This record gives sequence, structure tokens and C-alpha cells, in this order.
Amino acid sequence: MPIRVLSRPALIPLALGIPAACGLAPPDELAREVNSYYAAHATEEDGACQSPEIASMTDRTELDGNLVAVRYTYFEPGERATDWPEVFHKAVPCTGTGERQFTVEQTKLGLEVVDMTGPQRD
Repeated sequence: MPIRVLSRPALIPLALGIPAACGLAPPDELAREVNSYYAAHATEEDGACQSPEIASMTDRTELDGNLVAVRYTYFEPGERATDWPEVFHKAVPCTGTGERQFTVEQTKLGLEVVDMTGPQRD
């Protein structure tokens, strides 16, 4: 699925031509920052999933200025490695899809997420 970039020239080189990002090895600075922020702050499934991680970004769209919409699949890693065939073929708790908006700012040290929509843990 192509990535659509609407504005913010600073992010254009990061987003052009980059396929869906894997949660374990994001290909660019924006994906790494979004994945990291999501893992540190997000909760899913009405608070039942307290430590979700992004498995993959299925779409990333720049909305306006420093606002990025991300559609993603998520999972909550357990004590053992995730059984991906089971995740994609059977209902597994704390595995699903979602969409959030991230506010990202360019700082002297690089990109930084400063806000995220959706449920978050304290």
C-alpha cells in the first residue's frame, strides 16, 4: 500500500517510497519514533492490553504540518516469542488493528512524538 505524504517537507524524504514498517525493525526515523512512543504509552482493548507493540504499519499519512495518521496492527508480546501463524489465523488476545494520530516535532536531536490519540496508560 503506498504511503501518501501531503505536507511538511522535513518528513517527505523519510516517507517516500518506504513500505510497511515492521515493529521490530522500522526502516526510518519516523517509524522508529512512532513505534517507540506507542510501546511506551499505548493501551488497547479497553485497557486489557497494557503493553502493546506495533507489529506493522499498514498505512501512514501526513495530515497537516506535524500530524501523522498511522494505521497499524498490534500485538502484546508474552514471555515467549509470538506465534505469528496463530496470530494471523486465530483470535489471539491483545492482537488486532488500530488507527491513531501522532503529533511529531523536529527537534535538534531528531523527530519526537509529543502526542498520540487513543487510549493510553498512566
